[in-house]
Amino acid sequence: MKTEIKINLEKLEGEIKKLRDLAESCSGIDTAEKSVVGGGQSINMVTALDKEYADLKQALKQLIENSAGFFENIRNSAISADEEAAGKIR
Repeated sequence: MKTEIKINLEKLEGEIKKLRDLAESCSGIDTAEKSVVGGGQSINMVTALDKEYADLKQALKQLIENSAGFFENIRNSAISADEEAAGKIR
């Protein structure tokens, strides 16, 4: 039994472009932790929160880039499979 997976390559291309554009706009986001001067419980909490926020920004940027790469691989596999199938028909 053959399984057919239908992929709209034009729509996939458009979504990949959106992800790449989003990744590009995120490249300017500063993911570094900010330095805080002082001591005490409040400063410790602000520092910990800032570290979590910096990690979150970096993880989001990586997720966007990985998603774009994943969908590009799907697109390339679909194109290769179509070309291979077309070659068998000829």
